[in-house]
Amino acid sequence: MTAQGISSTPVKSTIGNKVDLKESFILSQLAFSPPGNTLAMLYFHDNIIRLFDFDTQTGKLTNARQLQLKERKYITKVTFSPSGQKLYALAADNPNKSTYEFLYQFDLLNKTKHLIISNQSNAKTPGLGIKGIQLAKDGKIYIAQGQYRYLGVINFLEGPKEACGYDPNGIDLGNKRARYGLPSFPAYYFRVTDKIGVGTPFRRNIEFTSGQAIIQPKYYKLISDIAAFLQKSSKVTIIITGHTDNTGTAKGNLPLSEKRAQAVAQYLTKQGIDPKRIIASGQGSKYPIANNKTAQGRQQNRRIEFFIQ
Repeated sequence: MTAQGISSTPVKSTIGNKVDLKESFILSQLAFSPPGNTLAMLYFHDNIIRLFDFDTQTGKLTNARQLQLKERKYITKVTFSPSGQKLYALAADNPNKSTYEFLYQFDLLNKTKHLIISNQSNAKTPGLGIKGIQLAKDGKIYIAQGQYRYLGVINFLEGPKEACGYDPNGIDLGNKRARYGLPSFPAYYFRVTDKIGVGTPFRRNIEFTSGQAIIQPKYYKLISDIAAFLQKSSKVTIIITGHTDNTGTAKGNLPLSEKRAQAVAQYLTKQGIDPKRIIASGQGSKYPIANNKTAQGRQQNRRIEFFIQ
């Protein structure tokens, strides 16, 4: 898409494994991560999620890989967390008429998966189904649960395993039920903005000197503005993620990125923010936003990113 409209010339990418059409595979979902750099593809009657890197400038797909449930379960729907680092998937024992349904979290950074909930093992919620899943503007994921009177909600999307905060009793629907699905939102709704707020990453990042985790004075006002927002919104949580450039080793960059996140977390704590409302972690050099071959690019990659939920 350009300023003149949508180009009539498609971009063709030949990548990934061939799909045997004799097995009645039907493309059932394409889902982009909110940052727009990852594409997830689902086929009906399949237990595999196919992932690709997506170049937002050229439209090309690269780096094909797969997420698979070894158990014979069929993946029906997926949605990304706002950062694109977690992928939540619904699965069923039968894609046509399921008896049991499952909610999984895939950690794309650490390459792990975890079963969050299943109506096969949860006797406390009779009638619980897992029918639809959708990231919403408040930074949470909501789940349609069949005959159950509540919408489920995942409160802390970037949290690992049970720390994601899945609550089967999120919103009481009263006499109504969400049996099939939920309204969908385009992924770009959840991209970064310039405004400090809930549900979307904001663009104003904090950059660091190479090899250091010391906050420069020019960023004090930004952090104070964030603290002021958190004080007014007492029920929200802030996720602070530290990053590095590719200088040095992966073994050294990971703890450096963690120290950067902790430095900002400690600054917020001194501003009166409860540490329980702060989740700080480091990702090393795995997620650059600029070219590490230039000094300017490396400076942009030595950063802190925020997400409020």
